[in-house]
Amino acid sequence: MLPKEHRLKRDQDLGGGVSGRFFYLKRYPNQLGVSRFAFVVGSKVSKSAVLRNKIRRRMREVVRLRLPSVRMGMDIAVVAKPEVRTVSSLDARQDLERLLKRANIL
Repeated sequence: MLPKEHRLKRDQDLGGGVSGRFFYLKRYPNQLGVSRFAFVVGSKVSKSAVLRNKIRRRMREVVRLRLPSVRMGMDIAVVAKPEVRTVSSLDARQDLERLLKRANIL
């Protein structure tokens, strides 16, 4: 699990976005010196809470492994698109990493 200081909790913490195949990423600079993340998997992705939580855990794990190389001072929300439920976890992970690099977060 991500440490508490690296999580986003308020909607006004978010700004502009970048879109990938399976995820949409919103980012906004903060003045805290740490980067915080929010992971959103809505009911449009799946009605099953089990599947939504599984996708959310996979998203968190990708970020957790890359946390040392994340640019500090950013608030980032990663939103899953409905297409993510039909792909392998490897494809989803690669898409999320590519999106983080394109958004200049890694």
